[in-house]
Amino acid sequence: MSFSKTILITGGSSGLGLRTAIELANSQSGSLIVVASRTPPPEPLPANVRFVALDLASRESVRSFVASWDFGPISAFICNAGMITAGAPKFADNGIQLDFAVNFVNQALLFFLLKDKKLFSSACRFVFVTTALHDPKAPMNFTPPHWVSAESVAKGTDKPLLNAGIRYSTTKLANLLFSYALVDKLRETASSDARGWSVIAFEPGYMPTGGSQLVRHQPAALRFVGKYIIPRLLFIFKWAGVTVSTPTEAGKVLASIASNEVYTDMTGKYVLLHKEKPSSVESYDKEKQNDLWRWTVDNVALDAAEKQRFETF
Repeated sequence: MSFSKTILITGGSSGLGLRTAIELANSQSGSLIVVASRTPPPEPLPANVRFVALDLASRESVRSFVASWDFGPISAFICNAGMITAGAPKFADNGIQLDFAVNFVNQALLFFLLKDKKLFSSACRFVFVTTALHDPKAPMNFTPPHWVSAESVAKGTDKPLLNAGIRYSTTKLANLLFSYALVDKLRETASSDARGWSVIAFEPGYMPTGGSQLVRHQPAALRFVGKYIIPRLLFIFKWAGVTVSTPTEAGKVLASIASNEVYTDMTGKYVLLHKEKPSSVESYDKEKQNDLWRWTVDNVALDAAEKQRFETF
């Protein structure tokens, strides 16, 4: 069976990612949906969904994934994968704090490698999934991000980053900083091949139910509270102004953002579930955006030649 388009989503084996993949498969029957994650999604799956193993804790896995890509040009790339480690910071095989490596760095590497092989279509849509917790002013945000520099986040040794929740919100702030930096790069230097790309940051809302594996590394007691206690207290979150959703509801919105042409003119925007709104003040900091961009390219490129290609649009 041939497909007119290919949509790639990371972390699509459970929760929001799985619901998004299924919604895309059902609404875009002529498109191939490639789910890239550590573990396969549960069967049965729609006929136009393909699972390809990808371990975002490993750069070797990312490079192998791209080298073996055989699904044609990508019309939408959804950076959805995420994790929260428990306890003290843990580190990926290259020494980078693990949450940062999985939630941002290696997905950025995936973007650069796919771009380098010219695997994105001329009208590709890029969606970076973030969290409202990136904003210290968000309702009931007890774990706001701690960002000094990309290097300090990668090392994970600053005292605030010993808190798992702060590590998570910080890595999701990175997705916003990078998405805005990418928009600037496209506006400044994009070739005709990339001039039609659009970039959107998406926050699905608080989803305490739905089978997500986001907190799989947290202590059993916390997982129990999150699964059985918090859902019974959602009225408090709603009363406080927290946007609450489910993977099914948010998955429909994310699928639409990734595939619907009406979102083309929303490039460079932040969407909280159904509504476009400003992201945090810090996320618009050009110095932090540029620092993250430079650090990322310097860190993930193998050599000077690859670095130059990563920087070229």
